[in-house]
Amino acid sequence: FWYIPLHDDVISVGVVADHDYLFKNRATKDLEAVYFEEVSRAPGLQPRLQGAERCDVFRVQKEYSYRAKQVAGDGWCLVGDAFGFLDPLYSSGLLLAL
Repeated sequence: FWYIPLHDDVISVGVVADHDYLFKNRATKDLEAVYFEEVSRAPGLQPRLQGAERCDVFRVQKEYSYRAKQVAGDGWCLVGDAFGFLDPLYSSGLLLAL
């Protein structure tokens, strides 16, 4: 899961998992049902969500990673997440670059 405080007491909460794990062998593809099934498996998250209200729709995004086609040119080079966004939670692109 991610749990990211935003503004106005809003927190972004979401599941990070392989797409096949989340959708391949489930009876439903309903995003809300899948989300709450995963929350039920995360006892450490449950107290943080107690009393929370949803303020947006459920969404799914497959594959956040990307890599630029060109890493360097005359007088410039891309480093870390500017070249390849590998992990939205830990910024491993920057870590690996250094």
